[in-house]
Amino acid sequence: MASLDPFTGGTKNIIESSAVFEIARLKTANSNIINMTGLNLAIAGTREDLQTQGATITFPAVETSMEVVSSSTDDDGAPAGTGAQKVKIYGLDVNYLEVVQEIILNGTTAVAIPTKLIRVNHIITSVVGAGGVPAGNISVQTASAGTVWRVMALGVNVDENSHYTVPGNRKGMLLGWEAEILTVTGAITSAGTMRIESTVNPIDHTLVPGIFYERDELLLQNDHSGEHIFPGGLYCPPRTDIKVSGIRVDGAGTLLMATDYTVVIWDDELLE
Repeated sequence: MASLDPFTGGTKNIIESSAVFEIARLKTANSNIINMTGLNLAIAGTREDLQTQGATITFPAVETSMEVVSSSTDDDGAPAGTGAQKVKIYGLDVNYLEVVQEIILNGTTAVAIPTKLIRVNHIITSVVGAGGVPAGNISVQTASAGTVWRVMALGVNVDENSHYTVPGNRKGMLLGWEAEILTVTGAITSAGTMRIESTVNPIDHTLVPGIFYERDELLLQNDHSGEHIFPGGLYCPPRTDIKVSGIRVDGAGTLLMATDYTVVIWDDELLE
């Protein structure tokens, strides 16, 4: 598997081949591959999650009324702006079932998302203006400018946040992941560790909501990448939360950390 380039993306030939194999092995047409990416531009001596807004991800405890808003007036669908005009929000409802909602943006004025959500898995641009990419950071947050749950950064058409939740009517298998570290400021000898974590007990493979367990860890020096494939996969039952976190463990300054991982998911009842 080629090393990850955090700006152009990396090839995932081995992981994707593994995913195709898993789908064939599961013998179900109702399976699909989820490729997640995560990016944090400034990680230092405190562990943070790989997400656009930095810090550590929190999740809604209950279904929540949400809204979407941009930091730029150019992200507007009516009248049409030069940035993102519409976005699709891929979320989970109160029953952890998948809901896809397309929203017409209104620049820096928040627009309500019709269905309440308990998780936000993806934000993507679905219609864009002459600029080709969002002009500002696009945030999904609790209604009335509340907690920010996910951000799609300006200049990209899909969010770069590492957290993903398996829908309540599906099961998953984590197939592998890769990570890269670059020094932003400080010594070029800086090093960091990155962990892929999930809310699955690694001993008996049961779901434990709210507790993240380390499933694998990579220790990397500046300007290095690493990857691990999980033969047979790591099982993720319905409602599993997955994320990647990182911390600088040697040297000084701040590090850019990037990751991607692959999960194959399938309908829960198909393997009963």
